[in-house]
Amino acid sequence: MYDDTGRFVGLSSLMRGVTFPITFGADYEGAAEKVPGTVFYAGFLYHDHFGHFLTESLSRFWYLFYSGEKIRPVFNTIPGIRELSDMNKFFLNKLGVNSEDVLLIDRPLRFENVIVPRAGFELGNPNYVLEQLNVFKHISSAQLNAFDGLDKSAPVYVSRTKFNNRKIHGEQYLEGVLKYNGWNIVHPEMHSLSDQISIFNSSNIYCGVLGSAMHNLLFSNEGKRPIYIERTRGTPHTLMAFKCADEMLGHNSLYIDASNNLLPTYGQRGPFLIDPEKVLRELRNIGLINSSYPPFNYNEVERQYREDWETYT
Repeated sequence: MYDDTGRFVGLSSLMRGVTFPITFGADYEGAAEKVPGTVFYAGFLYHDHFGHFLTESLSRFWYLFYSGEKIRPVFNTIPGIRELSDMNKFFLNKLGVNSEDVLLIDRPLRFENVIVPRAGFELGNPNYVLEQLNVFKHISSAQLNAFDGLDKSAPVYVSRTKFNNRKIHGEQYLEGVLKYNGWNIVHPEMHSLSDQISIFNSSNIYCGVLGSAMHNLLFSNEGKRPIYIERTRGTPHTLMAFKCADEMLGHNSLYIDASNNLLPTYGQRGPFLIDPEKVLRELRNIGLINSSYPPFNYNEVERQYREDWETYT
């Protein structure tokens, strides 16, 4: 976004941390199409990435609740994206936004009047706008269907074992021990978005590897007990995002560094190797599992991990 003097509006950047923008101004040629009236700059649209859409693409919608105004949202996005995904439409609809009213900026546009609120939530930034909580509460309150497929008295393990992408080696053993101890095992990708919101309000304790699925806790009631398993080190922006969300929601969270990667993970691509026995020790110490469980065949899991790594590279 540029102001009427041609200066780039810094507030419109998509940021990582406090000082590092990953979107910024660029030169363009040609006339800009005029758009009358007032619009609300909603930021960058993540078309199909669940976690980034929740934490970044919705991060300016706090302003609509703060102002009480109904203003047309506009998103910046990558070239070639000309319509919202079904996931985008689902959440925007929960916020009372008609998908037909959303404008995606895929060409130079000149707006008569643009409101650019600060992002209420930024990856790697310890500061947030408390009113951003209203966005997630509104989505959660608009979800009326209860989910009946869980033992609500038992903890929930949020599993990635059915994912072929970014595989977590060692997780299958962990999942088996937790299931034996009476935990609910949930594979979020096998449930509708509506059911996912309900699932994350069906128990008090949730455990899972850090990743998009655990962002469903944004829709949970205050005071939950999230337990996050770190699959890799050196991702401060991701950690900060979860810690800010927990603080905003009043959650009593626990982070377990179970990363045991022997080979480069290429950012977040993986594959990853975790130490499930370390996780189990932590869970046993806080009384969430029994004291005994079958031995972990580390050599076999390491062999599978190395084979998987070869296919990634």
